[in-house]
Amino acid sequence: MEKGQIFSLDFILAVVLLILFLGTIINAANIQQYNSKAELLDEEFTSSIETAAITLLNGNYSCEYANTKLASSIDLTLLTPASATALKSYLGLEDKLIFLEIDGTTILDETAGSEQIYVFDFEVLTCNAPLDLSQIILCTSTCDLKKTMSFGVGR
Repeated sequence: MEKGQIFSLDFILAVVLLILFLGTIINAANIQQYNSKAELLDEEFTSSIETAAITLLNGNYSCEYANTKLASSIDLTLLTPASATALKSYLGLEDKLIFLEIDGTTILDETAGSEQIYVFDFEVLTCNAPLDLSQIILCTSTCDLKKTMSFGVGR
């Protein structure tokens, strides 16, 4: 070591490498924390979609039999593009974009151009008017009222 020299070059290089190593570790921890938060938000979002779909199939938009709403059913006369605002409000999804399709027929699609769309498929009983007992009994074997509903929400 020469007179007046405080640090040697190898010591400075070791400190720089240590700082880079610590920065990499901190960056990896931040990325892990971000991914955990994103995963939690996605989980909450999908949970709210499933809850909205259950509400849709078991509430005001369900088919009726003897003044009783049938579970896992949907009255197609109540679902029109004009009723989108009321539907979104009923489901608690006012600030979301909704997609609803029944057996390939699109009922409502606001998700065009949406970056993320979560879609869930459900087997549902459909009706265009209140059902009678003979229609329900027929559905225990073969039924043209059973359809696949795709319900999606975009951000």
